[in-house]
Amino acid sequence: MPRQKKSLKGEYEKTPVDLTSLMHESANKIILDSEERKVAFKRELPNHPIMVQGNSNDLIRVMDNLLVNALRYVGAEGHIGFESRLEDSAAIITITDDGEGIKTEDIERIWEFGWQAKNAKHGASGFGLA
Repeated sequence: MPRQKKSLKGEYEKTPVDLTSLMHESANKIILDSEERKVAFKRELPNHPIMVQGNSNDLIRVMDNLLVNALRYVGAEGHIGFESRLEDSAAIITITDDGEGIKTEDIERIWEFGWQAKNAKHGASGFGLA
């Protein structure tokens, strides 16, 4: 029987998920906006499946949130990178940008429900990462 975990929304099952497919799906959601804003969106995504145990809805939600945040906070003609790799049997996803960033003293706070940087002026709720 699959192991069940609890989330804020209740019970869910971890199942085999193709992370590569989810990454391509998430990337496709911001391609047009990045082109419109003249933001270079560099994707280095594998062409082969990377299978992980997880919840596809939660995984895509996290990737979407991080990519949308990157696009929101990077300036016009900025850069966003999105890549994945396998390292010691672990799937590593990296999202980089040259936006304004988060102050070092605030890094741990990004996981707090509703927290948002004091200088946040982009209309986000602050609930995404929590």
